[in-house]
Amino acid sequence: MGIKADVLGVPIVRMPKAECALLGNALIAATGTGFITDIAATASTWHELPAARQPDPARHARYREMRGIFDELTERVDPVFQRLEQFSAGDDD
Repeated sequence: MGIKADVLGVPIVRMPKAECALLGNALIAATGTGFITDIAATASTWHELPAARQPDPARHARYREMRGIFDELTERVDPVFQRLEQFSAGDDD
């Protein structure tokens, strides 16, 4: 979870249950049918969330720098791959 927080630069919470999507759907259905009126309050009674993993600002800055390098590389290599694709399209074998 630490890498995700550092890369994205936002706090990340690992959900305590694997079936959280199902719980979310149940909350939406219960709200839609009028069974509950406060999704957040009901969700907090169903399970307690662990503390969020906060991003490390220095590592986040480093990942942003690496992203810039990746974007530059992609920009420079993309024309080569386009030429290779055109070359391969002309191959009758």
